[in-house]
Parts: sequence; structure tokens; C-alpha cells
Amino acid sequence: MHVCSLKSILSLSLVMAFASAGLAAGKSNLVKPSQMDKTKYCQDQEKLKTLTSIVHLDERNRIDRIVIQKSTKQLHLLSQSRIYKTYNVAFGFGFSEGNKVKMKDGRTPEGLYHVELKNAQSAYHRALRVSYPNANDVAFAKANRVNPGSDIMIHGFPSGKNKDFARWALSETHPKFNWTQGCIAVTDKEIEEIFSLVTVNTAIEICPR
Repeated sequence: MHVCSLKSILSLSLVMAFASAGLAAGKSNLVKPSQMDKTKYCQDQEKLKTLTSIVHLDERNRIDRIVIQKSTKQLHLLSQSRIYKTYNVAFGFGFSEGNKVKMKDGRTPEGLYHVELKNAQSAYHRALRVSYPNANDVAFAKANRVNPGSDIMIHGFPSGKNKDFARWALSETHPKFNWTQGCIAVTDKEIEEIFSLVTVNTAIEICPR
């Protein structure tokens, strides 16, 4: 067997084992409808295909919206309704279950949020914290007597000591497999670029499949 094939099998096994363990722990029968109120693109994602692109940013053309599509597994950086960059992403291990319902369910939330803070010292290289839960999420959780969870991020690969194997495994499988706890993941190089371009309070739309 070729070394590259063995690496792929080992890394795939690691990611799948992680996801399976998470799904077993976070399985929920609750279903929360997607909240698309006030979103510009999630209600009609075909609009994204009609947008023009922009090559350069300046003081007048800054990133003002992040649109994340579960249907295409892509993150788009927009400036004045034009696409500047697009990245392939991975979601939470509960991706197939839909909208986030509660803490530790492995699902990625859907709706309108914003960048709450930027963390250059994140456990996942760098991170932008999503303003989850919003008012709709809190109301749903209260009505159903569950903890909505928190700490949803746009982030890179695991960082810090003893994370070399995890980074290697993800480099072999990302973004094909959804491996996060509910966050939106890109590569380290990509999060560095996104981190440098996006400011706090930038709007985030996370669209359903």
C-alpha cells in the first residue's frame, strides 16, 4: 500500500471516530426551524450566483458581510454585495441533523448573527466568535428547556502542544468531513486571511441546506 493511501486511511479513521463519538453524545429529537428573518441571501441563495466579484479592497470597500452556505459548504466574504473571496468549509459533526438545538449536539446554527470578537490566541489557531445564541435561539431553548450552548466560531485547525497529529489528520480530510463541535472551520492559512480582513460586528448569515 502506498504511504499516501495509508495516511489517508488513518486520518479518515481518526476524523470518523471523533464524529461518531460526538453524534452518540449529542443526538437530539428536537427540530428548530431556521430563522431567516433579515438575512439578505439565505432566503434566496440563488442570488449569490448573480453577484459580481471584486479583486481589491480599500477603505471604501471593506468586508461587510459573511455568508456561509451549508448547501455548498462554502464561506463567502462580501463587500457591498460583491464577492471578494470564497472558501470551502467544514461544519459540526451533527451537520446532517440541521439547525443547532442545544449544547453539545454538534450542529452548526442557522440564521443572522455577527462577529462578536476576534481571538488571536484561540485553541484553533485563530477564531472569530459568532454571536450565537441570538434572541431566537434563547427563546427556543427556554421553551424546550435545553441549554442552547455557545462559543460558535469561525476557526482554523487545532493549535498548541500535542496537536500535531490532529492537524495532520485534518489536513488530509478537510473540508470533506464535518469535524467541529458546531463551528465553521477553514485551514490555518485561510483563517489568517479572514482574520485580517474581517472586523468585529461584521454581519454573518448562516444558510440552511
